Amino acid sequence: MLYSIMEEKLIVQGRLITQKEVVEISNVIASNPDLSQWKLSLKLCELWNWRNEKGLLKDIACRSLLKKLENKGYIKLPELRRRCPNRMKDKSNLLSLLPCLSTINNPKS
Repeated sequence: MLYSIMEEKLIVQGRLITQKEVVEISNVIASNPDLSQWKLSLKLCELWNWRNEKGLLKDIACRSLLKKLENKGYIKLPELRRRCPNRMKDKSNLLSLLPCLSTINNPKS
């Protein structure tokens, strides 16, 4: 589903993106409604043969491209299924995991 018609050509993540690519992305999304954003990026990389110099799919660059196009209103991405865990986000229990630091900061009298 297109939200707005793309009048301009954009360079996003090093790729030239025109209305043709936006339609192509929208068609892949519409014909594969169960794809996660990650699998969608892999599918598009394969479709475009978008690889780095080592031959690996540029799926992270593709996900960034997709998010930028969504932010501009050109496409609607599938909902995120889960967030990537950030093990360091909650550091409140970090000291309790390290007994030697815990005793230095909380010495027993």
